[in-house]
Amino acid sequence: MNRRVFSGALCSLMLVSVAPALAQPAVEFEWTPERERGVYSRVTRERVRRAPRADFNVEVGGAVPEDVELYDMPGDIEYAPVRRYRYTVHQDRVYVVEPGGRKVVRVIRK
Repeated sequence: MNRRVFSGALCSLMLVSVAPALAQPAVEFEWTPERERGVYSRVTRERVRRAPRADFNVEVGGAVPEDVELYDMPGDIEYAPVRRYRYTVHQDRVYVVEPGGRKVVRVIRK
């Protein structure tokens, strides 16, 4: 009986201590002009297999339509935290998109 009570208490304690850590937002980084230039330069060298339609125009915070193909960031992007994002390119703009979703987090213009 004491063993069950102890096990239950231990599990509860672990959940209470881990839950706040899981709820923390992802660590953000600063988009500097140098980082933007590096990302723009690198991803625009990649071939876009299917360009977004002509009327495509999404701003930061907007969702990229489902019919727009997103690409993984190249593995050789210099600033490692950027590699977790996805992107698409349209009319001299790189749309940086959150991982696991379709929300635009940055638009990098030429």
